[in-house]
Amino acid sequence: MGLLVKQPNGKFAVFSTIAEEFMIWNATKEQIVEWAVEREMAEVRERAERWVTGKYPGRAIHDLEKVLEKDALNRSPEDIEKMRAELSKEVPNGGT
Repeated sequence: MGLLVKQPNGKFAVFSTIAEEFMIWNATKEQIVEWAVEREMAEVRERAERWVTGKYPGRAIHDLEKVLEKDALNRSPEDIEKMRAELSKEVPNGGT
């Protein structure tokens, strides 16, 4: 993310050790927090996008039946069938 620098005027700056330049300066504490949150959210969004498209290393998209089969050791057949039915429903807007 960079080096956080307290400026003589009491404001904050962030210095990139990769680009070797200041990325933000004369910022308040709140502005630094907002800037950092936006950067992190962009990175998380990118990782999530790779995950759901199957392009995230070590994070495969798994087949429902194989997951249920593996989980069957810990659940009753009735519970497995309930899970299968719930996960097969059409839910608007992605559902949870």
